[in-house]
Amino acid sequence: MTYEPSFFIEKIMRIFEEGNIIFVKDGYQYSAEDIIFKCLKNNRINYSEEKNEIRIEIPNNDGLMLCSEPCIDVGVEFDVIVITSTSQLKLKYFEYKQQDINNPLV
Repeated sequence: MTYEPSFFIEKIMRIFEEGNIIFVKDGYQYSAEDIIFKCLKNNRINYSEEKNEIRIEIPNNDGLMLCSEPCIDVGVEFDVIVITSTSQLKLKYFEYKQQDINNPLV
């Protein structure tokens, strides 16, 4: 079965207008925020302090689908700004424990 390009545009625009963008991958549903968080968590990114501009690209052949009737294979790009800062926690107290196991000190 083949679909006209206008069919896909109509489906995608309807989903965007409703504001309910749901993606499907491996049988699970994800929001855009879920996908962004998962990508940021799984990629080893060295964040600098303050503002980090990151582009997340998921290619069309990665199995991500836009949840509609019918579901559509999609590739997506997200431009994300991650703001980091450092803070120091005030240490009120700490505890030191020493344990002997079979006589040697561990």
